[in-house]
Amino acid sequence: MSATLFLLYFYRSRGRGTIVESWYRGQSMRRIFHKLLGVSLVCFTFGLAEAEIVGSQGRLEFSDKTLSHVWTQAHRAFTAEENSYRTGLLSASYLLHDTNPSPALRAHFYLDASTEYPRSLLSRSFFPSEKREGEEANYSLHWPALLWQYHRFSGDDAYVRTLVESALPGLMEHFAGQVSESGLLATGDSDDDLVLNFLYYRALISTAELHRNLGLETGRWDAQARSLKSEMAAEMVSEIPSVAIGALAVCFGVADEAATEKVIALIRKEGAACPKWYVPYVVEACFIAGEQQLAIDLMSFVEDFSENPSPLYLIPEYVFGVAPGEAGWDTIEVVPRFSKRVESARLEVPVPQGRVTLAFNVKTGAAVTVPVASRVTMDAPEGMSVVVKKYRSHSMPEPLSTEARAALDAADWVGNTGGGAFIWVSVDEQMLRIVDKDTVIYQARCASAEKGIGSKMDSLQTPLGWHSIEKKIGDDAPWGQVFRSRIATREVWQPGEDTKEDMVLSRVLLLSGEEPGLNKGGNVDSFARNIYIHGTNDEARIGEPSSHGCIRMLNDDVIEMYGMVDKGMRVLITGTIEEGE
Repeated sequence: MSATLFLLYFYRSRGRGTIVESWYRGQSMRRIFHKLLGVSLVCFTFGLAEAEIVGSQGRLEFSDKTLSHVWTQAHRAFTAEENSYRTGLLSASYLLHDTNPSPALRAHFYLDASTEYPRSLLSRSFFPSEKREGEEANYSLHWPALLWQYHRFSGDDAYVRTLVESALPGLMEHFAGQVSESGLLATGDSDDDLVLNFLYYRALISTAELHRNLGLETGRWDAQARSLKSEMAAEMVSEIPSVAIGALAVCFGVADEAATEKVIALIRKEGAACPKWYVPYVVEACFIAGEQQLAIDLMSFVEDFSENPSPLYLIPEYVFGVAPGEAGWDTIEVVPRFSKRVESARLEVPVPQGRVTLAFNVKTGAAVTVPVASRVTMDAPEGMSVVVKKYRSHSMPEPLSTEARAALDAADWVGNTGGGAFIWVSVDEQMLRIVDKDTVIYQARCASAEKGIGSKMDSLQTPLGWHSIEKKIGDDAPWGQVFRSRIATREVWQPGEDTKEDMVLSRVLLLSGEEPGLNKGGNVDSFARNIYIHGTNDEARIGEPSSHGCIRMLNDDVIEMYGMVDKGMRVLITGTIEEGE
């Protein structure tokens, strides 16, 4: 993918107004930019072909049927191949319609950490280079906020810095040349003028935040934003003009506490009675104001999510409370706000470093699992227990090293697997990997035998060589399910329970040896020795040899890995045999 520089050329088209298409009270209106001079940008995209639109790495499970339904419907609509809103944003024509591109970018990043689709959005969010008589697009004002959100989720400093230093100044200089003495971009009192000023204010604060995150001077942008905010806040003192304007005021931080209360009162009275592109802001305003149930009710009233993917980011960010604390998720902010209606919930979010999981149960509290190198800031409600776990399985899988490839080649992995997926357990590293076509697709810490490597019966050692999964045990069993003699008991182990017993928990993969004399037949038969891959109650010692011969895993990890493998899949166990073993 090339990184062609974004080139901008501004010129003023004398005597012609720039026109935005918006909707208000259901009527198409092309008036918002009627006071601005015409602008055309000759823009070369960033060398991108048509990008892959969106993946489905982000997952959510809810005991609350309403939230589950809303998420499922929004996810299905947004990821559908024929979704005209999502795909339409990648063409210049969308600029000529009442479309808000921000929800698409935010929704994408809670489903997929890749940057191709967001970069395509950024490359198409200026005025098209081919001007249409009287139909120039306005969405350049959305662009600084899109760029800030892109940086917030991706942490792509180099790419963002290039745009901040080359593309952003010209755009903001153009609009700065249109403001009045009071700092307003539009001086009328219509809703159209107010929308224009709100979008400009958001562009200013986004520009300031981008400069701040990149260590650049922010004073000018902060000063302009403060001046404009003061003027706009005055408009909120007497009355809230409309639901849409009120929602923007709350979402962009213009409304104070008193104004926010007025906005919520108006929303309770009128609902989301506004043009469709404002609806995500109306719902988000409710979340920001702490009115979670009102926000959920508004989302549940939506019948068509084809142009409204907002639940895909609003639920993770404001219910689970999972969001980037720093650009690129180096610090993860966790502020869970589950209502009393939620008994259990689970969210998985892809991030550049791997993935973040938050699992909640009303009885046990919340567990947040993050990549090993991540930092977490927490603000949990009083009375909610929250545990933070840093797992190797949640970090991005590391590519095979030269030494690892040599070890697999020595074990004839292609001949033994046909080139397909297999499990590789490295005793030396205390690491379990799933390898598919020479690529690591999953990795997690494990624990082999405390007494080392060996295949003999009753040795309590871990056998080497090729095995296969003879049987999978534990489909849909609860976390901590206790198995005895491969049978689920009525016991479910919970963290903190004091027991010295070596328990087999959560999921069980029963292994059968494939190499006669090494791990199959006679007194070295892995199947007869009951060699498993399983969860354990001794999670503290995962990562060091501590088992009685089996391969132990964290319960979270074994449950996840269990769903990725099939009966019959090959399992390779390698290790260095020390002298005397």
